[in-house]
Amino acid sequence: MQNIHVSQTPKVVTENGSTVTLQCGYTLRNTDMPKYGWYSWSRHMISGQEVSNVSEYFSGRVSKVSPVDFISKRVADIHLHRVVVSDTGVYFCEIYLHTINIMITGQGHGTFLLVTAPKSPSPKHSNAMLNAQRVQSTTLPSIMEYNITAPNSPSPKHSNAMLNAQRVQSTTLPSIMEYNITEALLQSIQVSQIPKVVTENGSTVTLQCGYTLTSTDIPKYGWYSWSRHMASGSEVSNVSESFSGRVSKVSPDDFIIKRVADIHLHGVDVSDTGLYFCEIYLQTSIMMTGQGHGTFLLVTDHPKDFSITKLSKIKITVGALVLVTILSTILYFERRKALSKKLVVI
Repeated sequence: MQNIHVSQTPKVVTENGSTVTLQCGYTLRNTDMPKYGWYSWSRHMISGQEVSNVSEYFSGRVSKVSPVDFISKRVADIHLHRVVVSDTGVYFCEIYLHTINIMITGQGHGTFLLVTAPKSPSPKHSNAMLNAQRVQSTTLPSIMEYNITAPNSPSPKHSNAMLNAQRVQSTTLPSIMEYNITEALLQSIQVSQIPKVVTENGSTVTLQCGYTLTSTDIPKYGWYSWSRHMASGSEVSNVSESFSGRVSKVSPDDFIIKRVADIHLHGVDVSDTGLYFCEIYLQTSIMMTGQGHGTFLLVTDHPKDFSITKLSKIKITVGALVLVTILSTILYFERRKALSKKLVVI
């Protein structure tokens, strides 16, 4: 019986360069007050890459709660400082406690940390927004200012005023709505993913991805890709050494018509645990791209002793049925034999 329950926040999203808190707490099912204990965090899998200042990757970027708070308040948070996009991943909290009678250990189910880079608008988008701001901030001269009776020989100053009035009248001012439309087109695709998928070692798992378009244009063609740990990160395909021969995708027709971009991972193992991102590329009247927010795949290692126990139960059940059948058969023939002897005596 497990005497400890460890809880973690399922998902945390933050920006590049910030400080983020990964929360972890625990409860005990017995009344014993822990004498002492400690906790640790790992990345990608339980007891995986250590998340501490001892680790070269996280050195100088990790702070923890005090030992007093860990025991009395039962919290095991860590603070990651100056996070970067490559910190994206799944983080596991592990608790170790020594009470009066026993040593207790427990692990959380993981926190998905997504670190996003600050969005930098495309040059076209930047120019459009800059022009829109200029239009909004410009005070246009009123044509009524120049609706005057000109003398027969206008002064140079008056001539310039009339010329400027004609220019204002003949100029078609850009509508700010044009820039709103441009901005909308840049965000005309929405990609959706399932937040979390849990499966067992050795199984085949489907990572689902779909997309919707805000425009009515039918895509001429397109393609999609998946990456691991971060958007446009480690490629998830049969070309990749880690996934070679283990990835299958939907047909091009289903991708365009049904708007699905699923992949199937075959023969998964614990090391496949991580965050997977779906990226869509479509050509309509313009080229559109979109990315999902990620699917956390947790691959659990099926305990061997559980399999043995289950197999033993099956063997015992089958053996018992066979034994009952044999005993029933013997009993039937013995009773029949006894009945035959009784009839002969009579």
